[in-house]
Amino acid sequence: SRSEITQFLKKKPSHCEVLPLFIGSLFCQKAEKISPYQPPNGKPYILTIGNTFPHKNTYTLIKAFKRLKAEEKSDLELLIIGNLTDEVKEMIQNSSYKKSILALGHIPDNEMIALIKGALFFVFPSLYEGFGLPPLEAFACNTPVLSSNAASLPEVLQDGAFFCDCHSEEKLAKALKEFLNNDELRKEYAAKGKRVAKSYHEERSPFMKQILSSYHEILSR
Repeated sequence: SRSEITQFLKKKPSHCEVLPLFIGSLFCQKAEKISPYQPPNGKPYILTIGNTFPHKNTYTLIKAFKRLKAEEKSDLELLIIGNLTDEVKEMIQNSSYKKSILALGHIPDNEMIALIKGALFFVFPSLYEGFGLPPLEAFACNTPVLSSNAASLPEVLQDGAFFCDCHSEEKLAKALKEFLNNDELRKEYAAKGKRVAKSYHEERSPFMKQILSSYHEILSR
């Protein structure tokens, strides 16, 4: 964000202070793993959250999920929380695995948290983010995260996510398959993500001192 802001506004990097977002306290509380939005009959599922504009790369995720289903022959389902573009709606409708893709739209926060906690893992295939809060929220829910390695995500998520190149349908499908079939790998990244999340808890984040210091400096000018 700093490099793009300074380039666009033609300012020195020292004139731009980048401050992090925080995980809301609601995500740090205990919650039930059962939600009426979960697939019936206890089917396993993976989850993604966000709108489906092109940079969010949901289109590639759906294609990679189709590859995964064709190879694995499992009852795994993909849940999508957020508004869908007409193109993504049409893609789901035309998919041979449309019954395994559940588009939920917007749902209440407590239900969303229950879905995050109940997922095998959280997928964030975005190709551009200024920050990237949803995977951090998944970290706080102790849910392993498979994330794109694009833009700010490696910096924000640190070593807490299983990264892959999400520009490629083939590479994303391969990463989905590896993460799905390796319980120990998912446990490893759930623990790593939980540790990273502690830095972003709004009530005890070490970044809070940085934010307060920046506010004091601005107000003193």
